[in-house]
Amino acid sequence: MKFYIFIQNNEIIGAGQAEILTTGVNTIEVSEDIYNMFIEDKDFITWDAKEKKVIKNPKYAEIKAQQREEEFNRNFFPTSLGYIKRQVTMQNGATKDFITDLIPLMMDIPGVPVIVYGKPDFTQEVTEETLIGLQQFVKSTPELIKECRAQAIIDFYGFNPVEDLLNPPAPEVVEPTPEPETEPEDIATVVPEESVTDNEISDVETNIEEPVTEETQPSEDVQENLTSETNNDIIEENEIGEI
Repeated sequence: MKFYIFIQNNEIIGAGQAEILTTGVNTIEVSEDIYNMFIEDKDFITWDAKEKKVIKNPKYAEIKAQQREEEFNRNFFPTSLGYIKRQVTMQNGATKDFITDLIPLMMDIPGVPVIVYGKPDFTQEVTEETLIGLQQFVKSTPELIKECRAQAIIDFYGFNPVEDLLNPPAPEVVEPTPEPETEPEDIATVVPEESVTDNEISDVETNIEEPVTEETQPSEDVQENLTSETNNDIIEENEIGEI
């Protein structure tokens, strides 16, 4: 007897004891042990496209933990006092829905004992014994009843529209864009004077007119005139004396 697994798009989509001829599906012959592994738990093995062989799924533990948590959330719902089992087995063996069948009865009777559960470790198998070990008894409260009724609305809509209406999201606050900072002008800034060269200083000194004072020396022409007049006066005196 031969055993096969069926590969499509590099994923194992099934197993069997006869080949199939579907287009796009590869039939790979495997051992009976690998075949049985897939039949018992299809997530235990996977197809290695690079090595072209069946290997143990490296994400197997992660996948199983996620599956256990999803299964738990289908059967339980959270409250402030703990998780409550949706389907409750009564003393006479009948099964009741906790939300639709029991909550209406508890609304008029405060303090009714209720079994709640802690959150399991999903990396381990969640068995009935595990759940019994997580049980505890609490008394119903108005808050618990309110949470159970809200859960009924969540089951129907997929979310709690009442809570969304009572607690609308805060409007988004748009912060104004800050203007870029500019350096303040320094009123006391002193503009440096232009440098003056030595030649410019010399030209300036040359063009300055000295004020005329009584002590100012006469020019050469004036001195010559004065000398000439003095000599004439001396000649005239001598001429007068000779006469």
